[in-house]
Formats: sequence, C-alpha cells, structure tokens
Amino acid sequence: MTLTLYYHPFAAFCHKVLIALYENDTPFVPVEIDLGDPDHRARLAALWPPTLFPVLEDGANGKVLPESTIIIEYLSAHYPGPFAAIPADPEAALEARLWDRIFDSFVMLPMQTIVFNRLRPENLRQIVEFLLDQTRRRMRAQDVTVTVTPAAVDWIAERGFEPEFGARPMRRTIQREVDNRLSDLLLSGRVSPGGQVTVDARDGGLDVHTGPSPSPAETA
Repeated sequence: MTLTLYYHPFAAFCHKVLIALYENDTPFVPVEIDLGDPDHRARLAALWPPTLFPVLEDGANGKVLPESTIIIEYLSAHYPGPFAAIPADPEAALEARLWDRIFDSFVMLPMQTIVFNRLRPENLRQIVEFLLDQTRRRMRAQDVTVTVTPAAVDWIAERGFEPEFGARPMRRTIQREVDNRLSDLLLSGRVSPGGQVTVDARDGGLDVHTGPSPSPAETA
C-alpha cells in the first residue's frame, strides 16, 4: 500500500479525490485529519504547510500532492484504471479541466457561502457544540472535565462566524481561545487529573478557569 490520503469527511473537495480512487478500486490508506488536534495539524503541515485538504502521499514515488485537481491528474497519469477522470483526447481533456475549474470556483465555493449564510443561530450553536465535543474528548482522556456555558457557546458562534469560509473559522476560534488555554492549564499544572475546567463568556471575552461555574452550564 503506497498511497495515503489525508482528508476530512466534511471537506467537500476531498470527495472529488475519493471518487477517483474508489471508481478505479485504487488501493489507498485514508487518514482522517482533525485540524483542531495539534498532532494531526503538525502531521499535515509537515507534508503541506498550508494545511489544506486533501493531500495525497505516494510513498512509492516519493511524492506529496496537494489540491484535489492536481491529485486527480496525478492518479490518472500514474494509477490509471477503467474510470478515466481525464479523457485521453486533448480537446476533451481541456474541456474537462475547464469544467472542473468552473465548478470549483463558481459553484462549490459560492455554494458553501450560501449554505453557511442560511444557517440560523441555533444551527451555529450546534456546529460549535459538535466541534467542542472534540475538545471535551481530548480533555476527558486526560481525566479532566470541561464545562462550557451557553454564553460561551454563543460567544464562539458569533466570533467564529465567517460565511465565506464555512465552519473552519469556528474551529480556529476554538483552538485559539479554548484549546490553547486548556493546554496551558495542563502544562502549568494548574489542572490535574480529576480536575474540572469551566469555559464562560465574561466582559466581552472567554474566561477559562479551573473549577465549576456559578452559572448554569453544559457539562461534557
């Protein structure tokens, strides 16, 4: 097994590459990357510093390929099969590449913005809660309970909302405002196994402190 695909199931452009691989039954190892996990992010950054999905690593040829269109071109050239993603005829290939760029630039990217713009506050809170669950699981592995108040969830949803970029800014907001500060608490010894950390919104910012919250909270 020489091909490794670094991807995330929620990243739309990864599915283009998955189609090319599955249509030809091309053997590969899928590696799901969570950019909110520092180890995952570092692993992807070592291969492709912009840390964008998807990235294909070909161990046999010593190649690392970013970007879905480039990966599909590479697969067509080096791992061909019955499904021809790029036609052999030069004119047909040119037209396929043209429509690929049209759909990426003028359909898929605007569609992400349109969908995200239609999200209501309750939908945004659900996304934040989903992303925070990853943080809670990592801290639970350290035997630390993380409590996030509704006010903190609303703060993250508001600050991390950027329609043109989908949910990625929310993940970055959580990493910057929550994950990094939780890591500081662990490294400094201010929270130890069996401890509790509360994330709350106060005075226009997030307050991350040890111990329970005096206000109603949602606990992992």
